[in-house]
Amino acid sequence: MRQELSLSYILDYNAVPMTSPTSSDPHSSGLYSPLAPPAPSGHEQWWDLHASARGLALAQAACAGRLLIVITQDVRARERLEDELHFYLDAQGPPILTFPDWECLPYDAFSPHPDIVSERLATLAALPHLKGGLVLLAASTLMHYLPPASHLLGHSFVLKVGDRLEIDRFRERLVQAAYHAVGQVAEAGEFAVRGGIIDIFPMGSKTAFRIDLFDDVVESIRTFDPDTQRSEDVVAEMRVL
Repeated sequence: MRQELSLSYILDYNAVPMTSPTSSDPHSSGLYSPLAPPAPSGHEQWWDLHASARGLALAQAACAGRLLIVITQDVRARERLEDELHFYLDAQGPPILTFPDWECLPYDAFSPHPDIVSERLATLAALPHLKGGLVLLAASTLMHYLPPASHLLGHSFVLKVGDRLEIDRFRERLVQAAYHAVGQVAEAGEFAVRGGIIDIFPMGSKTAFRIDLFDDVVESIRTFDPDTQRSEDVVAEMRVL
C-alpha cells in the first residue's frame, strides 16, 4: 500500500509450523500467546491454528490495543475470517475494517460497484486515525496502487449546521469527485438538488443525508432512508469523501 501508516506488525496467520518452544518465556521462541503479543518487531508467526482458531487468535491479539493488518490468501478467505472475527468480537470490541477487492479486471467494460468504492474510501479515511483494531484484505487487493493519504484527505470535507454553502459550487465539486446527479438518491455516490434541499449519499458512509438550506446557510442536516425517502435523525455535521 502506498499509505504512510504506523502499524504495529503484520501477522502471517498461514505460517508454516515451527518447532515447539523450550523456554517458559513466550518471547524467546516463535510461539507466543495472542493475549500478550510482543512489541512491534516486524514479522511474527503463529502455527497450528486450524479452522476458526485463527479468528479467535486474531480477536484476542486485537484486544491488546494494537492495529493489525491481516492479509489473507484470497477474497473468500478474507470474508470467512471477517465472519469469524464478528463472532468473537462484540460491538464494543476493536474495530474490524475490510478493504475489499475491486471485483473486476483493469480492462473490464464496467466499473466497480459503488458500494465497493464506498467501503474502500471509508477504510482509507479511517486508517490515519486508528489506534487499534484489524484491517482485513486479500493478497491480490494489496497488489494495486493507491493514492497518497494527502490526496484523500485533501479532497474530503466536513459540512456543519450553520456553514455557508453555494449550491452551484457544491454541485460542481461533487461532479468533479465523480458523484452522479440524479432525480432521487438511492445509493452511495449520488446526489440530488431540489431548490434549497440537497440529498446526498456520501462515499464511505452507511447513511444518506438531507441538507436543508435557508438562503445559502445550512439550516439543518438530517439522515434519511433512500428506500422511503423519509427524513430521520438530526445530525450536527456530515463528512463528504
